[in-house]
Amino acid sequence: MDNAVTALGPVTGGRPTWAWTAAPWFGDTRFLGAVSAAALAEACLRTLDYGHGLNTEERRERFAPWFHALDVASERDPLPESLAAMARLPRACGRYLDLADVRAEQGDFATAVGLVEQGLAYEPNEVTLGAASAACRARLAGSSDDLRALITLAPEIVNATDRNLLIVCPT
Repeated sequence: MDNAVTALGPVTGGRPTWAWTAAPWFGDTRFLGAVSAAALAEACLRTLDYGHGLNTEERRERFAPWFHALDVASERDPLPESLAAMARLPRACGRYLDLADVRAEQGDFATAVGLVEQGLAYEPNEVTLGAASAACRARLAGSSDDLRALITLAPEIVNATDRNLLIVCPT
């Protein structure tokens, strides 16, 4: 399984207009249960090797099976190194903080905070991660200090979609 997904990474990156992961085996529960988070992380990095613009709605739709696989693997095996590498693909597709977003949308702000904090361990000066951390902590504990931190960082977030999601995310 690991070899299959790591081989699919560069193929997908080389031709992102093709729905490579629409193959039935990619979303199969047996595959998703067997493929390692480390292999998915490596595949994500290989997908990004070609420098194609992935931040379009069409690309996000084509990469939806990848995002699902990342969610499954991150929940099963939340290794910090793998999480950090896996998060690069959703970010390139305009779905920054995708793993933490899913947990926040589920109302699991404690897990979302943990995921964001793991990202901050690797990219401590990343403004969007800092804002996401503040937003999740504010929703988790109702902290006015965290809300102030979010308000301070929000204008520095380049991607308007990320900024809006962090500010108006339902609680």
